[in-house]
Formats: sequence, C-alpha cells, structure tokens
Amino acid sequence: DFTLEVGDTLRMDEGSYYHRPEDGDDWNAIPGRKRCGDRMYRKNDPYGELDPYSGFEVIGIDNIPKEGNLIIAANHKSNLDPIFIASAVNKRRKMTAVAKEELFKNKILASILNKVEIIPINRTNPGLGTIKRILKYIKNNYALVMFPEGTRSKTDDFNDAKAGLSLFATKAKAEIVPCTIYSSYKIFKPAKVYFGEPISLEQYYKQKLTSEDHIRIAGEVMDVIKENYYKLEK
Repeated sequence: DFTLEVGDTLRMDEGSYYHRPEDGDDWNAIPGRKRCGDRMYRKNDPYGELDPYSGFEVIGIDNIPKEGNLIIAANHKSNLDPIFIASAVNKRRKMTAVAKEELFKNKILASILNKVEIIPINRTNPGLGTIKRILKYIKNNYALVMFPEGTRSKTDDFNDAKAGLSLFATKAKAEIVPCTIYSSYKIFKPAKVYFGEPISLEQYYKQKLTSEDHIRIAGEVMDVIKENYYKLEK
C-alpha cells in the first residue's frame, strides 16, 4: 500500500529545502553542494518542500547528466524514496519510474501517478508492452528511476538486486547513476541523497546475457550503492 510511515513528514507546497551545515564542513570540496548563509538550498522545487529541520542534503548532483539514456538506481526502504530522488534531481532533467500495478487500483492515487508519468508494472510478468514503453521513455531523454531490490527492504539490511536493472540498462544502452538514500525517515533526523559516478555497461551491449548475468551485474551496481551508504553512515 502507498502510505506514509510513522515519523514521515512532507510538505507538498512549492518552496525550497534546507540543510544546516555541521562545524568543519568543507563545502568547496564536495561536488553538487550549494550553500546560502547557513543553509543548503534549491529554489522553486516543483515536487514540494521537505521539512527544513530534517536536514535534507543532496550530494553529487553533477553526476546526473542533463541528457542521454539514463537510469537512476537507488536503495529502497520507504515510500518517500521516489520523492527524495525527485526533489534532489529537481528540474535537471525529466524523470519517470515504475511502480507495482496494484497501486493503480486506487483511482485517486492512479490519477496522481499517471500525472507524473509513473509506469505501472506487473512485477511477476512485466509484459512486452510495458518493457517497450519503459524503453521508449528512456530513449526520449527521461531518466528512469529504478530500485534494484524490486521492493522495499523491511529491515536495516538490503535486499538482493533483481535482474531488471541490468536488463533495461543494456536494452536501452543507458548509463546507470547509483543513488544512495540515507535516512531514518523520522522528523528532525538528517536525510542524504548521494549520486555516485555514472556506470556504463557498454561492454555488455553486444553480449547475449542470461538471467544470472543480469542478476550479477545488477548486484554489482547494488554493491556500489551499499558502499556509499556505509560511507554516509560514518
């Protein structure tokens, strides 16, 4: 179900989000960060404003290319994750994402998801039409947001990556930007969105890959996401 979890906070009106820097932060050494006085900011965010005291911080935004076939692959622990990513990328480029088709059974939610161009998918059997639609979005310069784990992790650990990430990246000849979301999803607690350097799967484009190959490749991307998570945890 699409529900906010206990402690989640979100304002959907237009605004900015902020970060209060810690003492000793070397702002000039961190790509993708901007500072205004004692606050991080990004104005005119069409996806709304996260509570300013939650310490929402975006790192590595310059690793998101402004054009070209692209998949943003992120870890997944909360229904807020797509909103974190959308707010972080902001107007840098158009985005789409896939969501389990069960969410579209709610007419109100389906209307919202269709408005922001979310693609419904049968996670057991995606179907050729859905696959073609996703590939078309990527080739039309939309960044596809994917969660390699396939579903939310209900523990502090990560789920194993599924084959879909590698499948779509090789079919669309898309680069993958590993995205790490670090948050407790609680009010007044810091949240960080970290974009790593793009990963190319060009060496696999002409190969005939098996399901096991796709799972292995997606797992390697997931390893990068996890490595960055542990760095942010320190």
